Amino acid sequence: MTKLVRGATIGVALALMPGLAAAHVGITGLGGFWNGFLHPLLTPSHVLLLVSMGLLLGTREQHAASRALSVFLAATCAGLFVAGLKGRFVDLVTPLLVAAAVLGILAAWRPRLPDVLTFVIAAVCGLTLGVDSTQETYAGKDLIVALFATGLAVFLAMLYLLAAVEFLHRYRWLSVGVRVLGSWIAASALIVLTLQFAPKG
Repeated sequence: MTKLVRGATIGVALALMPGLAAAHVGITGLGGFWNGFLHPLLTPSHVLLLVSMGLLLGTREQHAASRALSVFLAATCAGLFVAGLKGRFVDLVTPLLVAAAVLGILAAWRPRLPDVLTFVIAAVCGLTLGVDSTQETYAGKDLIVALFATGLAVFLAMLYLLAAVEFLHRYRWLSVGVRVLGSWIAASALIVLTLQFAPKG
């Protein structure tokens, strides 16, 4: 029951975060670089996806995790390139939340996924994250700087997440926390999705 309450609390908190993160407009007063860098760390759907992806890859063998990480980062860069060319032409919040829920469940369940399937999941998630990373307030050179900073933030976030998960797996009692966190992420994403599609009024 405590886990369910905590998951619900996280989900509601994410749903009530300022419209700033969801609107992809950036923080007034910060330049393009810092707005781009903070963007994946302040957008709820992006944070959930990044953490759940880190948890999933952290459960894989080191060689497979490294290759899947490379696929994820390459796909994110491709998505950022598309975002730079097309701008925000589609709303991907729902697909990102669905992906975060699925990744959270996989991280908690820890099934033996084929490497090819892991690579496909990493590629689809990375591409979706990148395409959804544009900010309406920037154009031209400023947009390029912002998207570059976003890519850098995603790269660093994934490295730190994988290192943290690897550390946790060294101790069996701490590795349980990885499964719990995966469950919380899945629950949070599903709660936000439920609130998103709930009847208004």
